[in-house]
Amino acid sequence: MRDEISSIEFPFSAFDINRRITSAGLFSYKGRHPDVTAKTFTVKDLPPGKYTFAAPFRVPDPRAGGGWVAVMATETHASPFGGPAANMDFGPLQILWINGRGEWGFSAHRLLDEKTSLFDMRASLARLRALIRPVRDIPGFRMPKEPLFSNLLEANEEDGWPLERLVALARGEVEVRNDAMQFWTEEGVPPAW
Repeated sequence: MRDEISSIEFPFSAFDINRRITSAGLFSYKGRHPDVTAKTFTVKDLPPGKYTFAAPFRVPDPRAGGGWVAVMATETHASPFGGPAANMDFGPLQILWINGRGEWGFSAHRLLDEKTSLFDMRASLARLRALIRPVRDIPGFRMPKEPLFSNLLEANEEDGWPLERLVALARGEVEVRNDAMQFWTEEGVPPAW
């Protein structure tokens, strides 16, 4: 056994990351939407049975073959077992996207960084889209390690979303109900005064 435990990386499938992104967008609606109260922290806190988030998150983008779809994500957490990794910063949430051309994209979001935090985007698709970069344009980018990558693709497929269907969703060829789009809009929520 190693003397110290490294950081822990939490994976998110397409459905999980949809809920995570949507939950961050709810923050801007507190006091502005009848179903989003001071006690609403995640989509689980919304009225039961009223909303569905069992779909991948899509960001429309005509320049990307129709849009980007969040395929998977990881988030790094400090080690609860001590060692140097116990003092590390939280995050980032790293999202792997695919566009309508079948090209991979990437975005990273730090909770306390106003430029990249999903909470600070005020549920704006335009702000989120601005952070998604094609991986071919990121020097030294490496795809997620195996078996994590294959396991998350398999989890998506088990949920009815094989990679080909995710690409079709990115192109806008697949219709699906995702109530995340009630909260995330092009311009998002205006700042509160």
